[in-house]
This record gives sequence, C-alpha cells and structure tokens, in this order.
Amino acid sequence: MIDLRKKDIFSLITNPTRNIIITRLDEAEKAAYSDLLDSTDYILPLNSTGNFNYHLNFLLKNSIITKEGIVYKLTEKGREISKYLKDIDEKWKELEKILRGGKMSILNIAEQFEEETGIIMDKEVSDFQGIEIIMDENKILGIMTLDKEHEILDTYEQLNVTDFKIIRKIGSKKVDKKNQIISVLHHPEIEYYLSPKLYGIVQDFLERNHGDSLIYANKITPAPFIISSKKIGEWRENCSFVIAPSIFDKPLKDKDQNIKNE
Repeated sequence: MIDLRKKDIFSLITNPTRNIIITRLDEAEKAAYSDLLDSTDYILPLNSTGNFNYHLNFLLKNSIITKEGIVYKLTEKGREISKYLKDIDEKWKELEKILRGGKMSILNIAEQFEEETGIIMDKEVSDFQGIEIIMDENKILGIMTLDKEHEILDTYEQLNVTDFKIIRKIGSKKVDKKNQIISVLHHPEIEYYLSPKLYGIVQDFLERNHGDSLIYANKITPAPFIISSKKIGEWRENCSFVIAPSIFDKPLKDKDQNIKNE
C-alpha cells in the first residue's frame, strides 16, 4: 500500500525530473547517479545539480528508490508507482485523441514544447492561408496543424537529412568590427539554409514525443522549412513545425567554408 499523501503522488506525475528517474530505473532496473542525471538533461536546463539532487533525495526519503553501493534501484513501492505512471500515460493518450484537433491540440503542443525547450511561444493561434499556426516570440519558429491537404504545401518535397552539411556563412551583423560568422545547414538541392540549433531542438522534440521527424522544403524558392512527424499525405493528427530559412546575398556564397569532421 502506498503511504504517500495524495499531493505527493500528483507531484510525481507532474514533475518531469522525478518521473524520468522512476521511468529510467524501471527500464534499466538499476542506474548510477551520472546515468540518472544524463537522463534528465533535456528538461529545462538545470542551473546546478542541486535541483536534480532535491528530487533524487525526495524519492529516497519516501522509499520510492533505494541506493545500493553506487547504484539506485526502485523499491517495491517505486515499482507500484512506476506502473501507476504508465497507466496514467496510457489513459492520457486515449484522452488526447478525444481532445485532439484545432486550437486545443496546437496550444497543448506549444505549451509542452515551451516547457521542454525554454523557447517562448505565443499564446494565440494565427491563421496563415488556412493553416492554424503558433509562432515563437521571435517569429522564426512555428507549430502548425496539418489536418488536411493545403495547396501551399504542393511545392514541398522531402529532403534526405544525410545530404545536409554544416557550413559557415558571413552574416550581416558585425562583431568587434568584423563580419559575424554563422554556422548553417546547407542542402545541395536548395539555395537557402537552415539553423542547426533550431532543427536540432525540433528534431529532438518530435522524435521523443511523436516517434519520427521528416524534413520538407520548397526546392524552387526560399520558403519556411517544414519538420513533421508524418509523411505528406499522412499528416492528419500529426505534429508539424516550420522554421524560417536563412538567406544570404549571392556574393557571400563564394566565402562558404565546409566544416570538416575531425
């Protein structure tokens, strides 16, 4: 019988750090401190290990996990709670299907994305040529719903991720009287560029929460990149992002420098 107070049980569900520690120990049976810390890295950046240690000690103090030598394990109580968390997750997935669609779905995704990445998203849904979209505060990255085919997407084609290369470009801003050097992702079939940082964040979010990430672009003219969890034609009930392209003056193309992998 679990003797935690009701609010403590709810805190396990809502607190991602505790949730991940329990899930990790359920999957691996045992894990060292460093392994558990690494497992929580993608959550909002920790200012120090103090935040992580607080949650780890909470689980130890309440006999949800135990420490044996240098490794941690779930107690019997911990295994009960892990099963409870799994049941809650399955029930949420069923409920989400009922709630999915339109503004509720896209707002929920935007809220989750902001919580996990720290990127501030607008709280209002905008309409872009019949597509509902929520942009970040810098208007560079957006989340959109693609529950049906849109004419604007007919010009998009899927790109092979392995064809991208990181190159350095000279930007318009100057740092210490020198032109700023920017690292971008370049694909041989298109004439504009993608932010490695934003693509990495979106790719990680999609693959952790939706299983896959596919990238699309308009090969004819500069247009926002689309990173989606599903293929074109299968976009119903998916999660899709747009990332504004990076565009440079043509004379600067001669100054590209491939970054060699060492």
